[in-house]
Amino acid sequence: MDRLTPDFFHQSEVEVLRQENALLKTLIEETYDPAIVVIDPDHDFHFTFVNQATCRLFQLSKTQLYQRQPWHFNPEYDRAKLLKMNQELREQKSISYEIHYHPDNAPPRLLHIVANDFVYQETHKIIAYLRDITDEKQAQQEHRDRELSSQTQLIEREYQKVFAHMDDNIMLLDVTEDQQLRIADLNQSAKQSLGESANSCIGTYLESVMPIQNLDQLESIKYQSLSSRSTTHLENIFCYRDSHYYDITMTPLLDSLGEVKRMVFVKREVTDKILREEERRQRAQEFQMLVENSTDTIVRHDLTGRRIYVNPTFRRLYGHYSAQELAAPPHTFPGGIEGLQYQEHIQTVICTGKPLEFEFHTIVSVTKRCALISLVPEKDSSGNITHILAIGRDITLLKQYRQEQELAQQQLRRLAAYNDKVRENERKYIAREVHDELGQRLTALKFGLQSLAVQLGEHAPIAPTLGQIHTHLNETITFARNLVSRLRPGALDMGMVAALEWLVEDYRHRNPKCHYQLRPSQPDLTLDEDIAIALFRLVQESLNNALKHSNATQVVIVLDVLSDQLFLTVRDNGCGFDPSQTHHHASFGLIGMRERVLAMQAKFTLESALGEGTQIEIRIPLTPQEVEL
Repeated sequence: MDRLTPDFFHQSEVEVLRQENALLKTLIEETYDPAIVVIDPDHDFHFTFVNQATCRLFQLSKTQLYQRQPWHFNPEYDRAKLLKMNQELREQKSISYEIHYHPDNAPPRLLHIVANDFVYQETHKIIAYLRDITDEKQAQQEHRDRELSSQTQLIEREYQKVFAHMDDNIMLLDVTEDQQLRIADLNQSAKQSLGESANSCIGTYLESVMPIQNLDQLESIKYQSLSSRSTTHLENIFCYRDSHYYDITMTPLLDSLGEVKRMVFVKREVTDKILREEERRQRAQEFQMLVENSTDTIVRHDLTGRRIYVNPTFRRLYGHYSAQELAAPPHTFPGGIEGLQYQEHIQTVICTGKPLEFEFHTIVSVTKRCALISLVPEKDSSGNITHILAIGRDITLLKQYRQEQELAQQQLRRLAAYNDKVRENERKYIAREVHDELGQRLTALKFGLQSLAVQLGEHAPIAPTLGQIHTHLNETITFARNLVSRLRPGALDMGMVAALEWLVEDYRHRNPKCHYQLRPSQPDLTLDEDIAIALFRLVQESLNNALKHSNATQVVIVLDVLSDQLFLTVRDNGCGFDPSQTHHHASFGLIGMRERVLAMQAKFTLESALGEGTQIEIRIPLTPQEVEL
């Protein structure tokens, strides 16, 4: 029993496998779709198995199919091509493709094939699944055609809406068998252009509504468009009907067979464009004449700095140089430091896109020359810089005149400073003489008058007269003292701060409604005599202006020394004024202050506005010997 049991189970397994194989064969044999074939590539690609679906597909019996090979159904798939496909199949194991099957006395059918490589009894076989997809493809194509037709109709309606409101004249033309153009439709703009004949022109030939003088041009564009089957364009065509200029475009419309059955004719008026272009040409000619006859040098540089154009003035100045040298960039010609700086300025304009001016020094015919160069970027319609235009004006004489003018101004300032110094010395001398001579004599008279009054007594007849004389004498002495102080304040001998304190006290008595405040940074400040006198006069002039013109109620004077500079600030809260209007005669005081400051190599700053007071700041450079703290 034990020996029989394995054999029994073995026989059962074999029977099961046999039954499964029979069932599988039946399924493959009787399946309706797809058609299944097995091909043996080692036996000249003969069919070794076909199912019933294959017989129905090819309308052949199995016997007939076993006698045929693939190229009998499609000659394109000969042995060479099948060998190549078999090699590809063995590499990829599975491929799919579509072929046309050509049955006898019937239109071609489209087959979709999926081929797989498999090994049976150590030989490679091909199993292929075939499906007839002709009807499916036709249904898909019909669906696409319907969608395309629907989209085309929608697009045509949308185009008609667009064309109807366009300013261009648009006509839809039918192409006849003899290649004549017949008007099928036209937009509103074209109707307005044709006038009363617009309604009657549909169905007529395009040539009938065109001026006779333009028929040759129409025939030319029609021939080009029909022969090339592409859009043809003519520009700036003069229409003899309305004396306007037009751009004309003719576009052929191809049918499904690629034949031209219709054309779109577009006519766009460009009269304004032509006139603008003509105006631009005239301006360009005028500009060219201006450039050619300009006394300034005009040069066009490319983006590397090379000169691609120079006007006659530049050629006259540098005519002794070769054309190669003149075309070189600035760092090569004229070269040197000036040429390198010129080249850097060109790159700056290219990077920033902004104009730039600078002075350029060079030697022309052994003569030093100076030119003011203006670099201007030239841009295209997209805003990109294409060239750099350099306009040079010779300012050599102007520079000489300015230097002479500055020298004359310096001489005038030195003369004014010398006159101020002489005036101050004269004031000092007169003050000393008044103090020493007149003061002593007045004091002697006062003492003599007092002695005479004592000798005569209080009851003398002339006692009242002597009293009046004594009063007048005291007033004269006071006047002399005030005169001496104004000519040359003795407080200057006591230091700058003391002198300014005396000056501020004097103005407090003269204008008690205004609050004067002095803020020195140091309690004592001793300066060079010339600087001290100039500084004193500047403060005096500032206080005088505040008293006469500003109606200020507060004046602050700040005196400070920082490092090697002396800062003086005079600020009031008066009515203020417009500094740009200081050119009239009433501003001579400010002009004198400014010139006095410039004579000391100092800086003068004036800030004022209507209703906001005035501030004057003076910054005086000092050497170590000129200041003692």
